[in-house]
Amino acid sequence: MVAPRPALVFEPKMNQQATLADVRSCVDEVRSLYDLYPAKDALKFEELDDYNRFSPETQKVVFERLKQAAGF
Repeated sequence: MVAPRPALVFEPKMNQQATLADVRSCVDEVRSLYDLYPAKDALKFEELDDYNRFSPETQKVVFERLKQAAGF
């Protein structure tokens, strides 16, 4: 069980395996579970303007969000 633990979901806008709309839909479904707990802000969703890869630019964004989530 993930909810209500903090969760970061990153989705590139140009993904060949999943559409952005499908991922948004899944996150919205999960968000409804987070709303049951006092943890509405624990679920973060970020759309990346990139392909489905872990480029240096994407790494910077992801690592910065992880540091923020960890309180650094």
